[in-house]
Amino acid sequence: MRFVWDDRLKTGNFEVDDQHKQIVALIGRMSAQEKKQSDPMELQKLFDALHLYAHTHFATEQALVYQANLTETSLWFNHQGAHDYYMKRIQEFREDLERKDERALFRIVAFLKYWWVEHICNEDQLLVEVLNDKATHEAAKTEPERSVRVQS
Repeated sequence: MRFVWDDRLKTGNFEVDDQHKQIVALIGRMSAQEKKQSDPMELQKLFDALHLYAHTHFATEQALVYQANLTETSLWFNHQGAHDYYMKRIQEFREDLERKDERALFRIVAFLKYWWVEHICNEDQLLVEVLNDKATHEAAKTEPERSVRVQS
C-alpha cells in the first residue's frame, strides 16, 4: 500500500504540515524501496535523510512550544517523551540495518508508517490546537478594551 499525505494528517499549522508532508514523502520512498528490494545504499540514504529531517521537525515543534511558553506543561513533557521514544527506536533500526538484518526494512517501514500517523493525528494535532488556543488567548488579553458610548 502506498504511503501518501492526506488531509486527515493536517494540523492547521503551515510550517508543521509542510514538514509532515516531507516526512510522509520520505517514508513513501522507503516503502517503495521495500517493494523493489533495492540497493541498500539507497535505503541508507533515505533512512539518514528521514532521521535528519525528524530532528529538524522536532526542533521546530520545540521552538513553537518555547515561543508559547508551554515548556513546563504535561502536554510538552509527553510530546517530548514520544520524540525520545522515536529516536531510540530509530537507533535500534539503524543497528538492524548495520547487521544486514533481512527483515529490518519491513519492520522499519511498518513502524514509521504507524508511528508518524499516530503521532501526527494525536500528539501533533493536539499540540497545534493548544498553541493556537494560547495564541488566541494572548491576543485577546492584549487587545484594547473597546468602550461603548451611550448617547442620551
